[in-house]
Amino acid sequence: MFPGIVAVARADREFLARVARFLVDAGVHQFLNIGTGLPTANNTHSVAQERVPESRVVYVDNDPLVLVHARALLTGGPRGAGRLRRGRHSGPGPNSARRRGYARLP
Repeated sequence: MFPGIVAVARADREFLARVARFLVDAGVHQFLNIGTGLPTANNTHSVAQERVPESRVVYVDNDPLVLVHARALLTGGPRGAGRLRRGRHSGPGPNSARRRGYARLP
């Protein structure tokens, strides 16, 4: 066991929330979250949509357990969107998400 795991997990979620708020305030309103992991409090879409309800987030993970839990919990605002996709490696590159239709990038 790792005795500090609770503190590390909390710090990780707080960091994710700070980064999401910073990016939204800087004008970023679309996010691609790769390797999502099991959903918990302060997910990217909920933090981003608190500031800008139209924010869009796509979650990608290849773990079937994560997908089941995330589908049950994923909600988006009426104007924003949160989507979930089962990931598979398609090779690196800036257009990987666009080719798969995960994000509408300009």
